[in-house]
Amino acid sequence: MKRLISAWVVLMLCSTSVSAESSARLDAAALKQMVTNLGLTVSDGAYASGASYVLAVFPWGGYNYEVKVSGGGQEKIWIVADLGTVPSERKVPKIVLEKLLDANFDAVRSYFSLDKETGEMRIKVALPNEGLSPVALRSAIQEVVEQMHNTRSVWRFDEWPAVETAAAPASAKTTTGGS
Repeated sequence: MKRLISAWVVLMLCSTSVSAESSARLDAAALKQMVTNLGLTVSDGAYASGASYVLAVFPWGGYNYEVKVSGGGQEKIWIVADLGTVPSERKVPKIVLEKLLDANFDAVRSYFSLDKETGEMRIKVALPNEGLSPVALRSAIQEVVEQMHNTRSVWRFDEWPAVETAAAPASAKTTTGGS
């Protein structure tokens, strides 16, 4: 019985230390190393706010897509693909907006977003920064890249159809009596 209890205590101690290690958050250096170890071309970057990110180049479908991976040391790891600045909202065709919403619905974790202040359109994924494995990180990066690739015709602003403007209402005809 003592051996059984001893074995159980050892097993519990070992599993506790393993789960404590796997739930540790990645800091910025560890996150960069993980992205680098995925075999992607990487470089350092920083947002206007000063927060750092790793710029990773992911080849897919004959294109090289760039994604930003950030959040080392924080609760979430963000994978962001910048798609460009959307033309004035008045020029966005309704069909494009509908397709963007459909693409958001079809995505697993990633989604389109629009920065109201800058007009920048992005595709984003947020991952919990605890126990993140290289496989999970690569899967999320690939999901963003696939969504970029599969929806190019939607977010490529230069390929949008022309916006039809509504005809101005006809002014009411007035008469001044008699005829």
